[in-house]
Amino acid sequence: MSQFKINSITDKSGTSGPVIAGVSTNNSTGCMIIPSGNTGRRVEYNTVNDNDIVRDDLILYLDFANPDCLINGNTANDLSGAGHHPSGTISGATYSPDGGGSLLFAGNSGIDFGTVDPEGPFVLSSSGIGITNTDVSSGGDKLTVCAWVGNVDTSEAANVTVACWDGTNTSGGGWLAAANETNDSSNRPMPAMITSDGADATGNWSRPGWNGPNIPQYDPRTLGYHQTVKSLPSNSGIGNTTITVGRNLRIGRTDSDSSTSYMRGNIAIVMVYNKSLSDAEITQNFNAQRYRFGR
Repeated sequence: MSQFKINSITDKSGTSGPVIAGVSTNNSTGCMIIPSGNTGRRVEYNTVNDNDIVRDDLILYLDFANPDCLINGNTANDLSGAGHHPSGTISGATYSPDGGGSLLFAGNSGIDFGTVDPEGPFVLSSSGIGITNTDVSSGGDKLTVCAWVGNVDTSEAANVTVACWDGTNTSGGGWLAAANETNDSSNRPMPAMITSDGADATGNWSRPGWNGPNIPQYDPRTLGYHQTVKSLPSNSGIGNTTITVGRNLRIGRTDSDSSTSYMRGNIAIVMVYNKSLSDAEITQNFNAQRYRFGR
């Protein structure tokens, strides 16, 4: 059988691409060395697709395949341009080629972006304003979290994607977005968000809008897309309260070192919006990023 090598991959128009991340070249032959595993999920980050995401009211954007986001494995830079939390410190999470580039979280590893601004958009208020003023733009009553996660251990709950949270019975309470609200012994280990003012040791979960078994497209047990929306004035159970006072903005874990709510899996992308995204906007984000995840 004749030997051959592939110098590039092109589409029918002759345009080169895609580039395959994690595939090296033999120095003597020039042939590609294909690693073990699912190389279909090793498609490299594409700046053209990145430009197609929804940008309005984007207050935090992390994509660990983007070289501008992940710096030396120690720092994560916010790509949103909003300037609320420009960079965070990575602790314990390690780089993985899955999804074209992601971070593997386990055992309370995470990223700490520091204490949230009491007048900023990460503080939720039932009145939609900040702590000390009446400027509606300074606070908010809605958040949307869009994320791509994978290899999540759903036998445990909750696997945190992003949080400003310490607990339901602590001062200031907070909010928490998770890849799974319950463990997989239930029929609903789906992405969800919880909020609590910390006053009554209870919290209220909000789900993307379905019941029963997971929709496969949103299943967190694979690298999958999910979104959660929390609107405090609507059935929040916490009254006219402002939450997240004194909390840190974290990825993959909460403020509590003793909490068992932390990510056990990969996070490739996290986007937080200071509004409720429409179905069309959710679809826009999904279509812009799905190429990396075989969707």
